[in-house]
Amino acid sequence: MIKFKTFLRKKGNKIPFIIFDRIRGRGFVKRFQPCFRFLLIGFLLVLTGCNTTPKLDPTLIDISFSTEQPCKPPCWQGLELDESTTDQAYEKLAGLPFVYQGSIKTWNHVTLFGFSDATMISYKCKESKGEICGTLVISDGLLKVSSHRIHYHLPLQSVIDKLGEPNYVIYSPYTSHGDGCMADLDWREKNVFVRIIDSNTQLCHDIQVGEALDPNIGVTEVYYLVKEAFIPNQCQEYNCVLWPGFKQK
Repeated sequence: MIKFKTFLRKKGNKIPFIIFDRIRGRGFVKRFQPCFRFLLIGFLLVLTGCNTTPKLDPTLIDISFSTEQPCKPPCWQGLELDESTTDQAYEKLAGLPFVYQGSIKTWNHVTLFGFSDATMISYKCKESKGEICGTLVISDGLLKVSSHRIHYHLPLQSVIDKLGEPNYVIYSPYTSHGDGCMADLDWREKNVFVRIIDSNTQLCHDIQVGEALDPNIGVTEVYYLVKEAFIPNQCQEYNCVLWPGFKQK
């Protein structure tokens, strides 16, 4: 794609953390910020229980990242970045069995990932316990970003097996008080990044000192986005390391 208010350290300074944009530096239009704050609190509360393993029923939760059905990332449920239209997005959501149809909401005239006057469509899943489980960001009538909350245990090892080693790992505390840890792993050439949110600060410490990561750590969110949504030279501004590898079993 979270506790609010959350901040990322940027070369010793603090900048506001926003759901889609901890490392992207993109903000919402001011008039939408108050309502988004409450909306997004429900989207990413720290996840006790989100890394449990429920029955992977595709009528209840979105497991398309793991199954690559009906298409491979960064395609999502047949929707293609920079190709699929607003109408196609609504039509797709209306036909997905795991989407709670009464939860689909539209947010107009927002600025996300550098796209001004964009539209965000959010939705909840039948198994998401009342939380938003995904969003679609549309600009100039075309899909630019899709984000998806993982409601089953998706080990980082399986993500690396699928996508290969990431370009880098960007990390920050999860809250403005320095609690927890949030880490993003980017695959720019594949238009994907994934996010790990951990209530323990040890993850950020391990990343900072170059420790290898636990292959079983669970991925929290998956994002598909067009290349212009990535900010260049992020490692010059944010806490960033090269991929440290996995701990040996």
